Amino acid sequence: MGIFFTNLLKRLPLVSGLVSGQYGIPSKEDYVEAFKEWALVFCLSLCPIVFSIIIDIAFTPANLQNPNWYQLFSQSFAKNFQHGEIFFLAIASLAPVIFILYKYSRQEKSFENILSFEISALVIAGIGSLFFGLEKIGLITNIVVMRFFYNFSIKLYIFSLFIMYLSFVYNNLLSEIKLTEKAQELGKIDRDEKEKELSQKLDGFIPE
Repeated sequence: MGIFFTNLLKRLPLVSGLVSGQYGIPSKEDYVEAFKEWALVFCLSLCPIVFSIIIDIAFTPANLQNPNWYQLFSQSFAKNFQHGEIFFLAIASLAPVIFILYKYSRQEKSFENILSFEISALVIAGIGSLFFGLEKIGLITNIVVMRFFYNFSIKLYIFSLFIMYLSFVYNNLLSEIKLTEKAQELGKIDRDEKEKELSQKLDGFIPE
């Protein structure tokens, strides 16, 4: 990684811990495991939408009479996201982020940029809730405004997914450090017990 790119990342609060941190930087395994966790949560969160689209296509008589599958999928997809559902998904994506933030807020060790995650989560939740409510009660009727909100909701959702992935990366990093420290602590206890046992054996050979 180039020096310029590294220095640039250090200036960005959310990603600065990827290139420099008090407890080290994430390993390749941390990124891979984080992606697996992210993909699992992402797929599960989309299950209701996917099943809704499938049911809409399969059980609508008009659809069965006109089997243009691309058109049917496009229409059904748009219908399932036309009332602010993407804002809802963006907020729902914050659930694992909030859990991780809460977990490390009670511990001595936490990733350095945790404040930026907390602010980002509050902003996404606040804006997403407001716009979702406005669309649900029908206050937004202008086509241009609705299109703007739709495009903005996609960007907000992508940002929330990015936040979720980063939180998994940092969580894996700190979990690995915690396991290493625990192993070292157990190793130290084991060495101390062996030294104590050896000392007791030696004391038995020393005459009083």
